[in-house]
Amino acid sequence: MYNWQLRSYGAETYYYYEEATGKICGKASKLALQENWFAVVYVNEYTYLAADDERHLGQYLDANFAKKAIEHFWDVKSRTLIAEN
Repeated sequence: MYNWQLRSYGAETYYYYEEATGKICGKASKLALQENWFAVVYVNEYTYLAADDERHLGQYLDANFAKKAIEHFWDVKSRTLIAEN
């Protein structure tokens, strides 16, 4: 099961995490001086350790669109039987 948590450290950021482990699986964030939101998912075992850990899903008009993109990514991934290399 996944859930969202809002944190604000100069810029609003919603973290998408696994409730059982607390592991962050993605974030929807707004840069301090920009109006657009961007969505990022973390796909490897160790978040933030390598450049290929992040997948940028795009820029969105508001937080709801960015959050839906992250939810959609993990929904599709959970139903995909083919493993990535």
